[in-house]
Amino acid sequence: MTVPQIVQAIRGIYETMGEKLFPGCSEEEIDRLKTVVNEDYGIPLPREYLDMLRLTNGFGYDGYGIYASRPIYYSPGDESPAEDGIIEANKGMKLDGVEIIGGLCFGTGDDYLFGMNLGSGEFYQFDVYRQPIRQFDSFEEMFRFMFEPRLSDV
Repeated sequence: MTVPQIVQAIRGIYETMGEKLFPGCSEEEIDRLKTVVNEDYGIPLPREYLDMLRLTNGFGYDGYGIYASRPIYYSPGDESPAEDGIIEANKGMKLDGVEIIGGLCFGTGDDYLFGMNLGSGEFYQFDVYRQPIRQFDSFEEMFRFMFEPRLSDV
């Protein structure tokens, strides 16, 4: 499955439960995020991640989640976001001393982090000690690994 097919399948699951995925990002929001990530991390974001953000601004499903472009709250008074923003999540991990050293985390699942090594541009699944345990050829392959198995029973 492709990233858009996975998002569409999860959207269908949400709708059968009477819920909705977050709307996709505007091009202005995408441009803002690209600028911040380039300034803070010195990398361009993967095209597949940006394409996913255009479809839905982050989501969680079956214990796995992919970060949004920014924190998203259900209502203005909420203390915690319904979906974490990628920049804020990574800065929070750094403050807590649990970040991917030299990396950018795109999402989580079970006790794993899923992210990119900034030096090599390679994508990995990281264990609880932030050691890489599985390498992926692309963001799309990592995304499929995170969500496709969770769709097999649907």
